[in-house]
Amino acid sequence: EEQAVLQPILDLVVQGQRETIIKTANPDLLVTLVCGMLSELAKQVLFTGQPPSVADWETTFSVIWDGIKR
Repeated sequence: EEQAVLQPILDLVVQGQRETIIKTANPDLLVTLVCGMLSELAKQVLFTGQPPSVADWETTFSVIWDGIKR
């Protein structure tokens, strides 16, 4: 079931690798990086009760992109 949920992200990573946009690395590892960052952001929201600001979202996606882009 978890694999079914993550499959669209994995497919996107593999497509990005074929297009030489995303790093040549184990796609599962790159998906773990993306999902881990988003999971931790969700935990922070739950613990603080504060939703992410626009700047928080921009930073989060910038950090993720910097981690997976070629």
